[in-house]
Amino acid sequence: MVFLGIKRITDQDKKNFYQWLKTDVFLHGETTKIAYTSSIDWFRSNCIIAPADKELKREISSVYSRFENGLHKKFSGNLHPNTRKSILACLNVSEESNQMSFNKLRSDPGRIGLKTILVEMEKLKYINDCELPYDRLKSLHPKIVQRLYRRVSSEVTWEVKRHPGYIGETLLCVFLYKRREQIIDALVELLIQIIGKLTKRAEKKVVKSFIKDIRKVQGKNILLMRIAKAALENPEDMVKMWSTR
Repeated sequence: MVFLGIKRITDQDKKNFYQWLKTDVFLHGETTKIAYTSSIDWFRSNCIIAPADKELKREISSVYSRFENGLHKKFSGNLHPNTRKSILACLNVSEESNQMSFNKLRSDPGRIGLKTILVEMEKLKYINDCELPYDRLKSLHPKIVQRLYRRVSSEVTWEVKRHPGYIGETLLCVFLYKRREQIIDALVELLIQIIGKLTKRAEKKVVKSFIKDIRKVQGKNILLMRIAKAALENPEDMVKMWSTR
């Protein structure tokens, strides 16, 4: 293989490979499956003999675990104490309480109406009061945010609490970040639907009033025509009738 310019992997090659996986693959939100396919190309382009499939997949999974674990620790470690306290509060609220709970934050909007709008606004206020680190959340690749959100949104309160602190805090931040976007969209949609309903009601009211007026006018015309016809057929009787009034 040497005469073809292909070499066996060295310790330095492994370090370069691991670093490439972190910065060029996992940091862009790619999965281990995509990482495996890309890794074959990486070894080929660097003229290095790739490890056996089973070993390569194991190494990729190991690098991914370290990458994600490091991401959680770094993100959680930079949280403001007040933010940490606020986001964790929703995990320690009973469902019977009037306070905002994790499960309430997960719930979809109810029927169109003022009550639903007030509930959604209450959720939004809770999230805004948490003062999430929006700049750092926006710096994460959308694929990473979406993957973490799918993970935490499928869990209930006790499952989120079961995570190690730094992982649970990162997941909660991502969850609240995405829920904020969804709640704002839901509020806009609710307002549009309510305005639409009010407009339709107003239109119906105007149409009903218009039809009523038309019917009034039409009734008067028919009455006048009947009176005119009667006057032409029996002029003397009509004169006598009106003269006695």
